[in-house]
Amino acid sequence: MHYLSTYKMDHILRDVVTLYYAMKGLGTDDTVIINIFMKQPKLYLEQIAQYYENQYHRTLEHHIRQNTSFDYKKLLVRTLLPSIKIKEETCRNFFNIPDLFNWRPIINCIIHTKNVDLILLKLSYTKLIHNISLHAHTQFKSLLLRILRSGRNESIDVNLNQVYIDVDNIYKAIDKPKLFPKHKKFISIIYDKSPHYLYTLNAVYQQKHGYGVLDIIKRRVVTSSYKSLILSMFMQPSTYYAKRLYSIFKYTTHSVLSKNSVNELIYIFSIHNPTDMKFIAQEYNNVYKRILEKDIKLHTLFNFRKCLLEKIRN
Repeated sequence: MHYLSTYKMDHILRDVVTLYYAMKGLGTDDTVIINIFMKQPKLYLEQIAQYYENQYHRTLEHHIRQNTSFDYKKLLVRTLLPSIKIKEETCRNFFNIPDLFNWRPIINCIIHTKNVDLILLKLSYTKLIHNISLHAHTQFKSLLLRILRSGRNESIDVNLNQVYIDVDNIYKAIDKPKLFPKHKKFISIIYDKSPHYLYTLNAVYQQKHGYGVLDIIKRRVVTSSYKSLILSMFMQPSTYYAKRLYSIFKYTTHSVLSKNSVNELIYIFSIHNPTDMKFIAQEYNNVYKRILEKDIKLHTLFNFRKCLLEKIRN
């Protein structure tokens, strides 16, 4: 709410009226809808939705569903929701028909979620831990549950003495053993560590042994979900989401994205504010030497494309 204090109430009321008349009558002014939805932070949109319902006795979501369609509609509806609600819905949808070969939706919902939001997620979706315990396996399940139950350190401070201790312990746990790595010990070392800490840990390990912890994981971990979860933990949030976008567009050889790719695009763009998405887009461009805007233009269509482009443009 502090963020919204910079906006005068007349701005909110102006946008409420503007949205209503953009959807009133036979036609829909999609430019107006996209401009408001994709340029404003989520807290601001929540206020718009509240005053919209008060003024017109119908929810903004209802009118959006009536006047838009397909992926465009899904993105707008998701953008109206708080991020924690989007994550709850994503988890519920995943476990309705679990795709046990693609745990990415669950990893997305958990890996860079703040501890307070993890608590809210577990409260709103009370079967989350039960369903993970039921459907996930071995080390992947163990690490995911440890993160869910305890959270991760959110401090940017790094205790170098502890880093050197952990470097030695990781070597003994998963690097030195040739046949039977001690994954339980390895998980106990990394599960609650921040990305800042793990980045430093990997750098120190590489300095000491000539290769990093991530190199060991890529070489010795066979299970794709477990490997993906560990690699994701070592990334900063902006780096993680830039990589997810790169994974969506890199392996697409035709103009139309798969259903899973579209759903992940909607997830990434709907949980982030415009300023966050611009930072992710910059990371994407710098790291992968590609232009996110060009990839969006190539692989998406119509108003859905316009929404995505508007959210990353300055």
